[in-house]
Amino acid sequence: MTKLELKKIWRGKLPIYLFLGFVLLLFINHSAHSWSAYLVGKLGWITLIMGMMGFGVLSSWVFGREYQDETFKDLLALPISRNQIVGAKLIALISTEILLTLACAG
Repeated sequence: MTKLELKKIWRGKLPIYLFLGFVLLLFINHSAHSWSAYLVGKLGWITLIMGMMGFGVLSSWVFGREYQDETFKDLLALPISRNQIVGAKLIALISTEILLTLACAG
């Protein structure tokens, strides 16, 4: 189930858009005259905003997508418990967010 959820997340291209948005936010700041001022001042706030909003959007998209595509009835008809479905979504979501964090930090 987790592998399937990861496939659905990455085929939706939303993590790629979030990564590109974060990179764009990094290049917008031109007020800092040195790297140390930039890293201490604005980078923390940009990361905080991107983390709260970006990961919030990703989380709501993963769970709300079933209602949008009207596939939640199909999920309930599967011979898999609801706990496993939600657990697989959470594991896929957490691993995607960790990969995005590592890609943006590294």
